[in-house]
Amino acid sequence: GIPGTPATMPRHLTMVKEHVPATPAHARVAFAALMDKLGLEHPSVATSDVPSATCPLFVTWHIRRRSGSHLRGCIGSLSPLALPAGVADYALVAAFQDHRFPPIAAKEVPDLEVCVSLLSQYEEGADPLDWAVGTHGIIISFNGDRAREYSAVFLPEVAAEQGWDRETTLQHLVAKAGYPGSWRDVAEAMKLVRFQSSRAEMTYAQFMAPSS
Repeated sequence: GIPGTPATMPRHLTMVKEHVPATPAHARVAFAALMDKLGLEHPSVATSDVPSATCPLFVTWHIRRRSGSHLRGCIGSLSPLALPAGVADYALVAAFQDHRFPPIAAKEVPDLEVCVSLLSQYEEGADPLDWAVGTHGIIISFNGDRAREYSAVFLPEVAAEQGWDRETTLQHLVAKAGYPGSWRDVAEAMKLVRFQSSRAEMTYAQFMAPSS
């Protein structure tokens, strides 16, 4: 399946500029929140290790199986949230409320890995192709038939991981938004915002390892 990134699309997007680097501490906050919710013991996590900041974010869970790593949940907010609380909140939303998957169960936790993406450098694109694969994530919005509003987002890693060029990415993204036609049909009406992200990844084993 294509890695989706469900997000609440704000009516007025805050054009976030400030770069907040993602660190292992953000990933620890995500694992701790999940394991607390499931009643599992884990090393203590000091939220004081995470500097106070506000930024948009996504939390992505993958599960390791013999066939490789598989998406298990990914949800985020395109509007700024307070850190570290926003990471903890969306760790649970991604784990339990991504409707593409059943809620994560306690028995799955040892096979999990988490990625926390902190978003920044929002910029309006001059046109739908005004972004770079591997550098930018993109948010698109446009009005289609009967004035219906369409919108969708891909994180920066999606196009590169799938081996897509910009045109292919846009076609997948308009389909994800629910539009049945070609992206070229709505190119003139399309608004595109590009952004960048900082990522912190961690496996369960790394989270559980005694800190040195």
